[in-house]
Amino acid sequence: AGGERIAVSARGPAETTFEPLDAVGAFATTLQTSGAYSVAALVGDCSAAGWPRVLQVVAGPCDPDRCVLSGDALGACATGRKLSLQLQASDRYGNPRSMGGDMVEVFAKPRDSRGAGRVEAEVVDNADGTYAVALVLEEAAIHDVHVNVNGLSDSRSRYFLAPTLAPLTAADCTVRGVAGDEPSLCDVTALYVQPANPIREMSGREAVVVTVHTPSGLAFNNPVKFEKGNRRFASPVYWVEPGAHSVAVTLSGKALPGCPFLVEVRDPRGEELDAMGKPGRSSSETGKSGKGRKGDGANAGDDDTAAGASASAAAAAAAAAAADKRFAFGGGGLKPSKAASDRAARSLAGMSSKVAAQAISDMRPAAAGAVMASMEVSAAVAAAEAMEPAVAAAAVCSMEVHEAIACVVEMPKESRKAILESMTPEQLGALLSAMTPEDASDIIRILDTKWSILAVDNMVPGPAAAAMQMLPEERLVEVLVGVSPKKAGAPLLEALEETEPGHRLAADAVTTLTNRHADRAAAHIAAMVDTAMAGTDRGVPGSGYAVARLFADLPLTCQGLTIIRVTAKQAAYLMSWLGADGAAKAAKAAAK
Repeated sequence: AGGERIAVSARGPAETTFEPLDAVGAFATTLQTSGAYSVAALVGDCSAAGWPRVLQVVAGPCDPDRCVLSGDALGACATGRKLSLQLQASDRYGNPRSMGGDMVEVFAKPRDSRGAGRVEAEVVDNADGTYAVALVLEEAAIHDVHVNVNGLSDSRSRYFLAPTLAPLTAADCTVRGVAGDEPSLCDVTALYVQPANPIREMSGREAVVVTVHTPSGLAFNNPVKFEKGNRRFASPVYWVEPGAHSVAVTLSGKALPGCPFLVEVRDPRGEELDAMGKPGRSSSETGKSGKGRKGDGANAGDDDTAAGASASAAAAAAAAAAADKRFAFGGGGLKPSKAASDRAARSLAGMSSKVAAQAISDMRPAAAGAVMASMEVSAAVAAAEAMEPAVAAAAVCSMEVHEAIACVVEMPKESRKAILESMTPEQLGALLSAMTPEDASDIIRILDTKWSILAVDNMVPGPAAAAMQMLPEERLVEVLVGVSPKKAGAPLLEALEETEPGHRLAADAVTTLTNRHADRAAAHIAAMVDTAMAGTDRGVPGSGYAVARLFADLPLTCQGLTIIRVTAKQAAYLMSWLGADGAAKAAKAAAK
C-alpha cells in the first residue's frame, strides 16, 4: 500500500519504539530490560494481521561489572569471623539472571598494597541466579571485593569490606618468649601473648591472665601489660625459686593451646632455698617443751633455790618435763622464699577479700601462712574472715607465732572464735601460751567452756596462770573441772602459788571446787603432792611448799574432804609439810 505509515512499538517493563531500517518494513530495537513485552505493528491506524504479539525477554550473559553484592557485612564486619554475602548475577544491562550455572569467583584484596594477599571466598550456586559468598578476613584493613564470572574479571571493584578488630579467642592465640635455654634463678623472662596468625591483631581489651605455680606450691597471677606498638600482651616473669614452674595462660577464662606448660629454673650457684621451719623445728617464740618450761622455772627461781615458792616451781617444772611435746608454730612444710611471699602478697593487695581468700585457700598451709604473714595485717585478717575457718586456722598455725598473734588479735570476735576453735587443742594452747596475759585471757573469755578447758589443758603453766588471774574465779573453777590434774591442773595451781594474788585465787577456786566436786578437787591436790614427792626424791629442797600452802588455806571441812580421798602415802607427805598443829587439825577434820 503505497504511502501508508508503518510503525512498530513494544510495551512492557519499558516502552520501546522500534527504529526503521533501510529495507522497507524492517524495524529494530534493543530491549535492555528483561520481562514480557507486547509488540504491536501498525499500518496507518490499524494493527497488522497477527499483531500484537507477546515477546519474552530474558537476561543476557552474566557481566561481572553489573553483578550485585549485598549483605550486612558490607556495613559492619569483624576480623576472624565468617562474613556472608549474596551475589546476584546480572547481564550487561543489569538484568538479574534467574538461572545458575555461571562459574563465579569472588575474592577480597587489601586496598593497601602493603597488606596481605587476596582472600578467596567460598561461593555456592543457589541455582536461581544468586550465589552465596562466604569469607573470613584476618587483617583489620579495608578490602576491595572483586568478581570474576566465566573467566571475565570486573574492571574495578565496586564493593569493599572494612573489618574491625574482633575479640580473639584462646584458640586464636599463642605464647611466645619462654622457649630456648632454661632461665636461671633471679632471671626475668619476658612472656608474650599474641595471635597465632601474624595477620591478626589484639585490641588490648582481651582478658589475659598469666598464672605461675612455683615448686613450693605458691600460686600468683603475674602482671600483664598491653604493648600498643606490637599489639600483644607482655608479662615479665621473675623466677624466685629453682625447679619446675607451671605456667598457665588464659584468655577470658579459657586456656591457650599448650597451657599449662613447665619452665625449669636452674640455680647455677647451687644455692638452696631456706626451708624456713620444716615440721619438728622449734621456734624461740613457740615455747618448745624444754624452753617453755624452763622459762616457767626461771620465773620462779633456779632449781638450787633453797626454799618456799622457788622450790615448788622447780617441782612443777620437773612434772611438766614428762608431758608431751607442745605444738611449735612456723612449721607445716617447706615455705616459699620471703621474696616470693612478698610478691604474692602484693598481687593479692589489689583484690577483694573474697578473691584473695580463694587464692590463699588454694595454697598449701605453709605457703598460705607465709603469704598472709607478708600481707598488711588488715588485709590478712579480711582474707582470713572470708576463708573456711579450718583453712584459715591451718594457715595461721603455719606462721611464726608472733605473726599469728598479730593476725589473731585484730580479728573480729566471731571470726576469731570460729578460727581458734578450728585449731587443734595443742595449737590453741601453744598460741595462748605465747600471748600476753591480757590477750590470752580475752580469748579464753570468748571461747566456749569446752574450748577454754582444752586451751588451758595444753598451755604452758606460767602463761596459763597469768591469764587465769585476769579472769573471774568461776572461770578457773570451770577449767579445773575439765583439765587433766597431772598434765595441767597441778602445774597450773603450782604456778598460781608463785604470787599472792594467784595464791588467793587458787585457794578460793579449790574451795569452791571441793564443795561442788570433792573428788575432782582432791585429784588436783593429789597430783600436786605427787609432783612434790618426785621433787623431794630428787633432793629438791622445798618441793612440798606450794601444795602445803594451798592446802593450809582451805577451810577445815575442805581439808577433811580432801584427806579422805587421797592415798595414805599422799596424806602423810602432805601432813608432814603442815606442821604438827596443821596436821592435827586436818586429821581431825578428816575423822568427822
